[in-house]
Amino acid sequence: MRVQTAKLRRTLKSEAEFVFVEGALEQTYIDPAVAARFDGPFLSWYDVEHDAYEGTREPAAYLRALMDESVTVRYPHAEEAMTRLEEAVERHRPDTLLGFSQGAILITLLTAAHLAAGRPPSWSHNVLVCGMPVRANAFAPLFSAPLDFPATVAQGRDDPFYEWCRQLAGQYASAEYLEFPDGHRFPHGQADTDALADSLPRH
Repeated sequence: MRVQTAKLRRTLKSEAEFVFVEGALEQTYIDPAVAARFDGPFLSWYDVEHDAYEGTREPAAYLRALMDESVTVRYPHAEEAMTRLEEAVERHRPDTLLGFSQGAILITLLTAAHLAAGRPPSWSHNVLVCGMPVRANAFAPLFSAPLDFPATVAQGRDDPFYEWCRQLAGQYASAEYLEFPDGHRFPHGQADTDALADSLPRH
């Protein structure tokens, strides 16, 4: 995330302090392009399992499974991940939670759990980059209605999961939605980075 957010952090300069929190699970599958550019370990927040197919991580098949409502999806270790993120929030007391990909899903899940329990989140805004809707069947009751919480959803139009990712905004009642001409990554262009920076609340 430090590399991914470098341009955003330069844009915001002294307006924002970034605190980075990582998952604790070592990933079993690494995108070859990612493995070629970065040293490990490669960590995730939780696992994803579903009953649509076995033995392949081919993106198109994975996307079909996520978008097929007849497929049961599970997030092993998601509860532990929520606890880990909750502890970090309590420790650092951020104004905004910024998440990329799986981190954006986890932030949405933690927000939904707070609202369902009648405990308004202590933070004021979610910024979610290249995230996906929460899909695990066990958490479906948390999303019987869109979340009434401020959020910015930013999505790359060249993301291989674009059609699914763009639906994350629908899990919020009134999310600001941004698109940029990149893939599954933070926006590269300065104008798109500026738009993302402008979405963060100022105090």
